[in-house]
Amino acid sequence: MKNPTAKDLGQMKDLCEGLREAFEVRPRDLRLATPSKTWDLFLASMRAADRATADKCLTGRARSVFRESVQQFPDDKLRAMGNGFAKFGMTDTFSRGDLKEGFAVTHDGQGFFIYFEERNGEWRISEM
Repeated sequence: MKNPTAKDLGQMKDLCEGLREAFEVRPRDLRLATPSKTWDLFLASMRAADRATADKCLTGRARSVFRESVQQFPDDKLRAMGNGFAKFGMTDTFSRGDLKEGFAVTHDGQGFFIYFEERNGEWRISEM
């Protein structure tokens, strides 16, 4: 690719990270052992403005979409996002078994489907 843009480089980085996650052999992060634990860690990292840990909770499309935003938001906006959710629960398991669906509700009543993908024993948010 000749003269890649910042977006192109970000997409290539996401692809490489996805491949690394799929094939890397390393100890599992127990904080990502279930979708619920991953969601809790994601919210806690947002409340702490811990961008690196928040990014670790994401994969695929979620990482592509939110990585840039999370890096650019001021700490107080990240904290507000982390504190913005009132409820969370799991809704469905897909036939493959490595995909699960959850549903989160904000304090103002908005609902969001959250999709999780399991790789090497760790659950990450793949789409929100």
